[in-house]
Amino acid sequence: MNELIEIKKANINDENVNAVDARELHEFLGSKQDYSTWIKSRIEQYGFVECVDFISFHKTVERERGAATRIEYYLTIDMAKELAMVERNDKGKEARQYFIHMEKIAKGEIKKIKTPQKSKQIIENDKIFRAYLRSAKAMGLKGNEAVLSAEYALKRTCDGQSMLEPLNKIHLISDNQEKYLTPTEIGNFLGGLSPIKINDLLESKGYQQSYRDTKNKKQWRITEKGHPYAVLLDTGKRNKTDGTPVQQIKWKESILSVI
Repeated sequence: MNELIEIKKANINDENVNAVDARELHEFLGSKQDYSTWIKSRIEQYGFVECVDFISFHKTVERERGAATRIEYYLTIDMAKELAMVERNDKGKEARQYFIHMEKIAKGEIKKIKTPQKSKQIIENDKIFRAYLRSAKAMGLKGNEAVLSAEYALKRTCDGQSMLEPLNKIHLISDNQEKYLTPTEIGNFLGGLSPIKINDLLESKGYQQSYRDTKNKKQWRITEKGHPYAVLLDTGKRNKTDGTPVQQIKWKESILSVI
């Protein structure tokens, strides 16, 4: 059985016992509660006792805005099994069976089978990918955009390693089945109209509004009427003068039916 969650050693109840990092367990179980709320509520709800069922300690972690201190928990295997069981989902069942299996190994009832190197790499990639996926979602990315961002970050970090390619999922089904169009592409659909005429048409129909930037250059903003049909994207480019992101409005194909 592959190592789903790392088994650590911790001094609990004056014994050096096998233990589990509560943060890793929470991540594996996929709980929708934030970590701090989850562990504190479980301890209170099920009457777990510190220094008997778990230990807590402060850990300093480095962040972009400086170091921060957070509370960590190491749990006995029995507590970890109970927490897995009360999740009442497939992940909880899988974790509980894993802990039972690891206990049998510790007692010598069964032999531990070494995980092949390739499998270890897959497990490590999975952990890194999940971490990047959480970061992507924290930045507001959703669905395929979040998944592809995590995949890109994994490849950059791990010398081209991929989570999607072994699953034959290089091309994901779009969350939105409508294609987004530029004014140039809309113009092509409408018989070759120029982007300038398309922008003017969108403004005359009330879907966007023009304004002048600090350089007196004409720009566009989406109106309330236009929001169901448009999306504002960061292009990845930056203004040469002030370094602000360059943004672009794209329109859903459904805009063609209303203009």
